Amino acid sequence: MGRLSILSLVLGFLFVISQSFWLSCCCVGSKPTSPVLEPDWIVWSAAETELLNGAQERIQKCRQGDARVVVVDSKGMPLGGTTVYVEMLKHDFLFGSGLFKLGCTDDEALEQAYREAFVRLFNYATLPFYWNDYEPSPGNCQEVDLKGLASWAKEQGLVTCGHPLVWTESVPDWVPTDSEEFKRVLQNRVTTTPSSFKGLIDFWDVVNEPTLAARYENPVGQWMKAETPATATVTALGWARDSSPEASLIVNDFRTDDAYYYLLKDVQQQGGKFDIIGIQTHMHMGTYPLDQVWAICERFKELDAPIHFTELTVLSGDVKLDSDWKSFHPGWETTLDGENTQAAYTEALYRLLFSHPSVQAITWWDFSDLGAWQGAPAGLLRKDMTPKPAYNRLMKLIHEEWWTREEIKTNVLGQAGFRGFYGQYRLTVLKGDTRIEEVVYLKQGQKNIFEIQASD
Repeated sequence: MGRLSILSLVLGFLFVISQSFWLSCCCVGSKPTSPVLEPDWIVWSAAETELLNGAQERIQKCRQGDARVVVVDSKGMPLGGTTVYVEMLKHDFLFGSGLFKLGCTDDEALEQAYREAFVRLFNYATLPFYWNDYEPSPGNCQEVDLKGLASWAKEQGLVTCGHPLVWTESVPDWVPTDSEEFKRVLQNRVTTTPSSFKGLIDFWDVVNEPTLAARYENPVGQWMKAETPATATVTALGWARDSSPEASLIVNDFRTDDAYYYLLKDVQQQGGKFDIIGIQTHMHMGTYPLDQVWAICERFKELDAPIHFTELTVLSGDVKLDSDWKSFHPGWETTLDGENTQAAYTEALYRLLFSHPSVQAITWWDFSDLGAWQGAPAGLLRKDMTPKPAYNRLMKLIHEEWWTREEIKTNVLGQAGFRGFYGQYRLTVLKGDTRIEEVVYLKQGQKNIFEIQASD
């Protein structure tokens, strides 16, 4: 079971027993019992405590690197005793959220607050490309609207992900039922959509939840069952790769058991090439023990591909006690105790994931409670766009604790070093009335030697 409030613990226990199949799909093995959760604090298990205690050392090892700055004059001679201001601009690691509600409210104040809070915290955005919404009738694609959304994201310096291209739960009513004709239509979608958004979309969720194909009798489900889910995934990846070779391709699923793991292995054995393994973690029914999350990372790293936690939900209110994942649930509100608990768990979870070398991105699913999936209190912002404690905790982690700002001085060789988090930096040298700036990238696996010429 997840960490629940004292009241929800009793009710949730009865429900979770009845939903053992769902839990077996979402977890590695059976889901172990979590430590007891108090209203505003968490008691971690011994295994979780050990992982959290080691997080800082792992972060320093896998998220930081050494750089050397060399300052010379116009003749290439070293300038000793020169001060260099080091300012981080952007993380290499992707911290993001769904950008689904941009432009969806007529309240200008709420809209502006949403936009400002998003770009203040994140460097990564997931954009909606659900087939039934994107192409409600043949050829009638919402390309202009989505390009406007993607362009806004790019103007803010955000890396972007399009979600999803193939999904059994997002199929327009108009698609043909004839298998060969349907395959032609699907291929057209998977090729033309990425090619139309070159330069605007960096990542594509190509196949979403392939393990669920057998449950659906719609044309996507029938095609995947006929091909087998793994072979269909290989085919879709090939279509997307041919049309948009510069984009990174993701296979994404909520299952973290054998079904997903061996499907991905099958894709690889058939020559399919995905760039990213997508892991969903919608914790509406209670949060996962951190050692279970770590075990998921350790298992899927064996497939030798980076991991993105693509759809993260941690509630700030009562947990879900029914099996209805489709309907809107009115009256499901955030609470003070829930917000405190959400903040504590979220900080610990981000520390854990940021410390795992295979994880390259974390996407919080619903940025705001306003219009959140199922009506859940799932956002980092409340419905009025004020930040919850979890938002503030992430701001401190991402932009303070995991942020590099330094003032260094060169030696007689004109050199100075610093150790920083991987990402984009501005290096500034002041010489008299002249300000010299260089934008550089501190990258893992590179020498990271940056030369600045301070002209006479």
